[in-house]
Amino acid sequence: NIGSSYVSAILQCLNSIRELSNYFVYSYYVRDLKQDNLRNIEVVESLVHVFSALRHSEPATVVVREFTSILGKYDHQFQGRKQQDAHDFLCVVLACLHDALSMGPHPQEVSIISQIFHGEQEFRIVCPRSQRIISCTREPFVSLSLAVNMTRNWSLQDLLRNHFRMQGVEWQCEVCKREHLCYKYTFIVVLPVVLIIHLSRYEHLALQGRKNLVEYPEKDLLVNSYPSVDTFRTTTYNLVSACYHVGTTTSGHYSASCLSKDDQVWYLYQDDQVVRQGGRHHRAAHAAHILFYYAKCETDPRPNPRQWDKSMVPGPALSRH
Repeated sequence: NIGSSYVSAILQCLNSIRELSNYFVYSYYVRDLKQDNLRNIEVVESLVHVFSALRHSEPATVVVREFTSILGKYDHQFQGRKQQDAHDFLCVVLACLHDALSMGPHPQEVSIISQIFHGEQEFRIVCPRSQRIISCTREPFVSLSLAVNMTRNWSLQDLLRNHFRMQGVEWQCEVCKREHLCYKYTFIVVLPVVLIIHLSRYEHLALQGRKNLVEYPEKDLLVNSYPSVDTFRTTTYNLVSACYHVGTTTSGHYSASCLSKDDQVWYLYQDDQVVRQGGRHHRAAHAAHILFYYAKCETDPRPNPRQWDKSMVPGPALSRH
């Protein structure tokens, strides 16, 4: 057992992304680490110890507890061994690492985290009477949180369609000079290398431990079936790791299933057990909590993290259609 189950599961999922773990294990992070913040130094160097132990199959319990303890000093929800939500932990870890390793002028800072995990969504508000875009904003995302309605079973494609569907919102329309019902559209304008999908099940039945099935593909997840104007990257993804949760939303147990790049075999990480699953992912449709998908064909012109030029901050031109 390498620590609280939510910590163990997330760290195994992150460690399975070889570009990320290599960056830390082979000390590429050193030149990017900001030296003006003690938290940054402590968190990053502690994570290096974790990834190094996992890479070399060394005992990791002590270094994982040290990492959690250091993170808990700066975010009190992770103090102690009380179970927390794995997605909350993941977001805090990635935000902390991005802050510690980013370079370039704010807000267009680039880091190993933004290069791998950050995407960008665009939100457009359209007046149905004039058909004009009355508001257009962009927002970065590190994961897509998809609401899982507990009334029926779902496929991941269904959840994505629901997430990107047009919504009606009351809006102060500057064209009509009054508030009225407008249409809100969501588009992906930048797709990440690793697409993190969070299956949010926080409803009454989930609180009791009852979870509906969510079927998800192991290969060839097509994101271009949904509104996207990304001109940089392929929209086809393959699953590389998954974080599972069994129990209620306030307690329970986490585990992880990860694809090894070394032998292309899936392994299940559950407490102190490591189970070889073979060449195919063993789905746990009722327990899937966070899915990590890797872009099938990397076509992004952005440079390798080891060759970053601080002046190179990508972003597709705004497309209006």
